[in-house]
Amino acid sequence: MSRYVISLSALMFCATLAGCGTTFDLQKRELYPDERDETLSWWRQPDRSGIYAAMTRPALPPELAIAPAVPAPPQDLMERLRRGFAIPDLNTARVRSRETWFAQRPDLLKRVFDRSSPYLFYIIEEVEKRKMPTELALLPFIESGFDPRATSTAQAAGIWQFIPGTATRYNLRIDTGKDERRDIVASTTAALDYLEWLYKMFGDWHLALASYNWGENSVQRAVERNRGQGRAFTYEHLGMPEETQDYLPKLQAIENIVKNPSLYALALPTLPNRPYFTVTTSAFELRVPDAARFAGLSIDEFIILNTSFSNNLIPRQHRIVLPLDRLASFHQRAKEMGRAAAGRREK
Repeated sequence: MSRYVISLSALMFCATLAGCGTTFDLQKRELYPDERDETLSWWRQPDRSGIYAAMTRPALPPELAIAPAVPAPPQDLMERLRRGFAIPDLNTARVRSRETWFAQRPDLLKRVFDRSSPYLFYIIEEVEKRKMPTELALLPFIESGFDPRATSTAQAAGIWQFIPGTATRYNLRIDTGKDERRDIVASTTAALDYLEWLYKMFGDWHLALASYNWGENSVQRAVERNRGQGRAFTYEHLGMPEETQDYLPKLQAIENIVKNPSLYALALPTLPNRPYFTVTTSAFELRVPDAARFAGLSIDEFIILNTSFSNNLIPRQHRIVLPLDRLASFHQRAKEMGRAAAGRREK
């Protein structure tokens, strides 16, 4: 109701009453428009209602960021390797020379990758657990051709080619009963321990790998020599033996072939991305031929996974490596042998 209507009603009401002494008895009030009424001054301000509306409007739920699609787990070990390559590439004439050398020998490549098939899944698993570059899983290709029976002229043995001194330093047992340099589980643990230590020492995978081949003390001396002469001390610039100069180029060449085999007119074997073997023990001493028979394997097939036993005898509670699908058979036949032996003792 307007101020004008209120005042007129009040005057009419007071006119009927005697002695009405309110301010409405005074001279007629001057009526003034709304724009002079200070109590309504906020109407004359610029309309900012949108600001407040925006402040008080219920917030819309934030749009969820679309997470990148998680790639499906690789079905092939070669693809799994590719996804984990992380060592800076080496691009030298020696690398190109080694690429050509391997590409001209497809039968050799196939033979080595076939030989890697019982071990490669396990090695990649161990490398990934430590968040190390997956190129390291290819190192036995260069060291031994993935042959656990390999022995060098310097008496380095196993797929990781440990010499006796380094093996002892990394707690690998070497005696008349067992040589753990040839044990896939023990030697892989030792090799990755050693590589981790070398990387911490140099902070550079190229120098760490050169040290694995030539020895960390030799690489350190070469680095200090170059530093003292004001020269670069990266892998390509160090004075090293021919074998060590060629060591990383060989690994880089294999990595490049795995990355893109078609570029070299090669087809690599498909290796399934699943475990091949498991580890077990026996409650009693076993001869290697008996253990192989219990697992339904030939002696050669058994030795491929258990090369470390030096005297054809497996002590009780020692690690035995078996294909996953032979584990149940091994334990069933071992129990039968145990029961038969107990029966003979009772007689």
